[in-house]
Amino acid sequence: MLAAACLVVAASGCTGSDDAAKPAAQSSAGSPPPSGPPAAPSASTSPPADLSLSADCGDATVFTFPDPAAAPYTGPGPHLAVGDTFDLPREWVAYDPAKTRWDWDVPRAQLLICQTEVRKRGEDVIRVCTDTSPSADLYAASYTYTVYELKTGRQVATLDMDSNALDYQGRPAGCPVTFTYWVGRPYPEFFQDVDEDTYTERLRPLIMGTV
Repeated sequence: MLAAACLVVAASGCTGSDDAAKPAAQSSAGSPPPSGPPAAPSASTSPPADLSLSADCGDATVFTFPDPAAAPYTGPGPHLAVGDTFDLPREWVAYDPAKTRWDWDVPRAQLLICQTEVRKRGEDVIRVCTDTSPSADLYAASYTYTVYELKTGRQVATLDMDSNALDYQGRPAGCPVTFTYWVGRPYPEFFQDVDEDTYTERLRPLIMGTV
């Protein structure tokens, strides 16, 4: 077999979370920063140069960022969001009601949510995912989500969350449905998800609060 060959592994089914099909993000060693309240808003109005709307922000590639057409982040909530919003209540998402939740209604949106970092939390395998062939190892992780004002690009908050999602059988959730790996290169790592309720409650003050 050629070293450059690419193998695509398909699963017969997955018992992980709804967004388990997301590709695993690059991990880095070291201890995660402690969880805590949102960081103070940044004075910068320029989004980071390495931010990828497609990779970090829930495939939010259908609009410009920053977008002057977006609504300002001010006043009472709800402050509708776009980006990494799959696990949020539908009424918090600036979707076009005439289409689907993935068709953004940018003039109503105030916030852009992006998953900007994933850090592996230890070397212990917390679950062996057997719905793929070969099997895949699942690790605990810590995630960083960065929230921006869509209109200006201003950073509003940075939220750190530890993985804690479980599937309907009480097992760590996050197993891949399919994955691709290259022979001769490091085997991909997969990470447990953040529970939907945890994600929602951490974002609630930003979306439902008064600015």
